[in-house]
Amino acid sequence: MSAAKTGNRWPLILGHRGYRKLYPENTELAFQKAFEFGADGIEFDVQKTGDGEYVIFHDYEIERLTGQKGNIKEFSRRKHVSFISGGEEGIPNLREYLEKAPRDKFYNMELKEETLTVDDCDAIYSIVADLEIRKNIMVSSFRHDLLPCFRKRGFDIGLLLDRRDSKNVFINLFIRMYKMKPRYLNLPVDLFGRLPGFLNFLILKTFRFLGYKIVFWTVNRRSDYLKIYRYSDVIITDDVEKMLSLREQYR
Repeated sequence: MSAAKTGNRWPLILGHRGYRKLYPENTELAFQKAFEFGADGIEFDVQKTGDGEYVIFHDYEIERLTGQKGNIKEFSRRKHVSFISGGEEGIPNLREYLEKAPRDKFYNMELKEETLTVDDCDAIYSIVADLEIRKNIMVSSFRHDLLPCFRKRGFDIGLLLDRRDSKNVFINLFIRMYKMKPRYLNLPVDLFGRLPGFLNFLILKTFRFLGYKIVFWTVNRRSDYLKIYRYSDVIITDDVEKMLSLREQYR
């Protein structure tokens, strides 16, 4: 399943780190609830622990989510059975989760630049290469040199552009598109307002005309959805139910 294969011009709705608004982010519970409430897929993050394990976790510093000081490089998942604050949800191992993930959903796997290098790409590829959901995975990263390994081996890749790039957002993006040849362009929703409105929409229409798929993150407000849904193939949100309701309302 991919945005390109749905035959539907309306965007796929992905839960940002699962159903993050209501459940602990990047946990199996958050993923399960996103699917139960109707999400077409999920976005999740991959970090590497101190003992070399690839896990689904967002932050480099772990205190926000675990209540413990330190960073993910100093952490060994297998020494902490219940690690997320509250004690009920553990940090998922990448392969263990993907082996049992639903096959009919779309997955945006973001590789985190804090702990991953190009040397990790072969190992991560070997984890996902033989999975049944391989065809449903889009690999993205702010660190763009992590992506060619996957594109050359048949994965769809998404160029993530950060708000830090917003001053020259489209110039940077065109340069990277030419170099990387992605299938997806993953854009922050707040890039709107950086240029006059008609230029934003003209550029997005050009991207779509050239065959690129457009992903917007993180879309949580009705006003933002209404600005971008006509130009979106994928919308990433913390509030799954709200975005699904808006998609139904504005078909």
